[in-house]
Amino acid sequence: MVDIFGIARVVQSVTCLKYQLMAKRRYSVRSDKSGTWSVIDAVTDDVADVRGVLLVGLGLELAEDTAQMLNLEEAIRNARWTKGDR
Repeated sequence: MVDIFGIARVVQSVTCLKYQLMAKRRYSVRSDKSGTWSVIDAVTDDVADVRGVLLVGLGLELAEDTAQMLNLEEAIRNARWTKGDR
């Protein structure tokens, strides 16, 4: 038997995350003078870091993928926050 309500909840969650990602992206990439790329935090306008490691000197693909992953994590955190899950 198909759980239509379960499927609807999943679709709603995915739609909510997609909307949040489209609405505001906290992390983006910026080219460095040396020809490499950095991930930038829009809140601080500084280079982002993960566990104390600055995200500088990256190749373009790695920088874009990392920014996308950080934006997804931020969207998930925000979705949980709005639902009351902390």
